[in-house]
Amino acid sequence: MTPRARRPFHVSPTAPAGRPIRPLLIAMLTLATLMPASPARAGSALGGSSDSVTRVRWVLSNGMHVLAQHIPDGRGIAITVGYPGGIDQDPPSRPGLASVLAELQFTAAAGDVPERSRSEMPSLRPSGYEVRLGRSLTLFTELATRTQVAGVIHQVATRMRGVQITPQLLAAALESVRARHRLQYLGSAGVALYNEVPERASGVDDAGLARLTSLSGLEKLGAREAQELVTRAFPSRRAVVSIAGNLEGLDLRPLVERELGPLAGGAPQAPPPIRPGRPTLIAVPRAGIDRPTGVLGVMAPALTDSTHPAFYLAALIMGAQADVRWGDPQPPLMSRFQYGILEDPDLVRFYPPLARTDHDPRALSQSFRQTIGDMDNLVVGDDVVESLRAGVDWLLGGSLHAAVLAHMRTESGSLTLLTNSMIEREMNGGDAFWNRYRRRLKEAGVPDLVYWLAWLNDPNEQVALLYLPR
Repeated sequence: MTPRARRPFHVSPTAPAGRPIRPLLIAMLTLATLMPASPARAGSALGGSSDSVTRVRWVLSNGMHVLAQHIPDGRGIAITVGYPGGIDQDPPSRPGLASVLAELQFTAAAGDVPERSRSEMPSLRPSGYEVRLGRSLTLFTELATRTQVAGVIHQVATRMRGVQITPQLLAAALESVRARHRLQYLGSAGVALYNEVPERASGVDDAGLARLTSLSGLEKLGAREAQELVTRAFPSRRAVVSIAGNLEGLDLRPLVERELGPLAGGAPQAPPPIRPGRPTLIAVPRAGIDRPTGVLGVMAPALTDSTHPAFYLAALIMGAQADVRWGDPQPPLMSRFQYGILEDPDLVRFYPPLARTDHDPRALSQSFRQTIGDMDNLVVGDDVVESLRAGVDWLLGGSLHAAVLAHMRTESGSLTLLTNSMIEREMNGGDAFWNRYRRRLKEAGVPDLVYWLAWLNDPNEQVALLYLPR
């Protein structure tokens, strides 16, 4: 890695005067409230006490990996199936293909399981469900009550055996994905900025985005080809399964072996490479906003780079500073900082404040540099760094601390996040990699913010996307 320019930096065990540095709670994705981690012990569902958090993993007779976590006193159970491959594997001429294939896999009939529509899902899965397309992973989650678990796992396994595509189902899937893409890229500017910036970083132009929101590249996709593509994209041998929630008293292992064991299984496969990013500056007109609004994306070192843990800590510190210096985000923005280390480790997102006269995308990097990117004498206490580490440790495979457990017990979205993160870690290096990462994160101490501020300020690492009022 090429060293950046250095400036003086001061580290102190005490916090500076004024509003304190504090971590951000970012949709439970990168940070959680700061409480000490609780120890993980064996729970009754998996071989021990019912009042303790338990995490186990085992390999079925067919070689498939299953991950399970018991959440004592939880209200529901999340079952997630993950496959390698996501939106970055779409052919350039057919954007949206991965999303359509995932929709078909989730909704099509299979064996004794009937076809289902999105409009039916709230009644079929009142506790929740999710089809999430990452850049290199696809995750299907269904939430169940304790009495529904056996039936849901049966249906999940049946769909993993293969689904049947009809022309009518394909038409419905195309329309469903088209509607969601319009919301993701043409709806709220805050949501659109998050989704559009990696597309711009990988070189997608206005025409490419239009194809993505209209699915115009998929006009010739027929049911027969869709059937072949779905079968190829979601073979059971490539899947990893995770289950989390209140598993007390459930005879989980025999149930999972009975339903999933007969499938063609195998060891987890690493996700395919994502599209490489490149520095970008772009301003585009946008309806529905009354002032310039934008995102500054910063490309991160490779997750496998030994310096990434230090970069991660530095990014969290700067994210906390964004909260302090910039104040609460104003609509349509929802956050000042986002970094999903498991979902999208290659891109950090900052949302700097802008003036009404800022019509050049370089204003985003200028605002960043003038406020939090040029802090020569920033004081960061060791206790702050330790709190940040403790707050994200669970996400990286550590113990679930009390604040996170409270969410897991009552909020289905938090359970979904947990099962998703379990699979993301398993398919991105497994326990060996993430234990090593957490150890490096713990040993990193206060990161060299001068070095990493230079990285964050480097135009060669930035992707600036600015929306201008139309």
